[in-house]
Amino acid sequence: MRLLSFNQVTDFINHLSPSVSWRKGFRWDHRQRAVTKEKTEMKKILFIGGYNSKGRKADTLENKATKVFRLLPDYDNGLHQWLEQAKRIMREQKINEVHASSTGAQVACKLDADKVVLYSPVIDPFNQPKVNLFSGRFIEEASVLRNCSNCTVIIPEEDEVLENAITLEFCLNNNITPIISKGDDHRLGKYFGSL
Repeated sequence: MRLLSFNQVTDFINHLSPSVSWRKGFRWDHRQRAVTKEKTEMKKILFIGGYNSKGRKADTLENKATKVFRLLPDYDNGLHQWLEQAKRIMREQKINEVHASSTGAQVACKLDADKVVLYSPVIDPFNQPKVNLFSGRFIEEASVLRNCSNCTVIIPEEDEVLENAITLEFCLNNNITPIISKGDDHRLGKYFGSL
């Protein structure tokens, strides 16, 4: 009686019932006992909210293929602690994409990320606001953002909170063509849908 080799056995199994094997999500192969279907890796995003953010924009980014980690800072306690927390989340969760709203840009643009998306960003907290919004502690640690080579910027057509001209100058200096949401406000409710 002649013994069959492992390769001959797997060929025989595949020959007998290839369709059954595929329906179960795997097939036998010469190189290994089973080859499973490739699992799609879930995309991970760090979302950094602005002043008094409830994270609703983050909710619109999350779906079956995307996991969103939320950082909703209390900016009245300053910026530095939130920068450190963002770095820790990115390191622990292996995140390379950051989305930030309004004052969140002050944190996002200091992170080492492959992709950064800014919504109604606070570029210059000293001159940009149309009204006095920010606490002294925030202003002490804030800065004028000078560059963001990997940024996507979305702004409303008319921002009731910030001077759009400063954002547009920032975009021009960084070769960014901003996405302008027509008839929208600082919260970008039309861009995201009903927030």
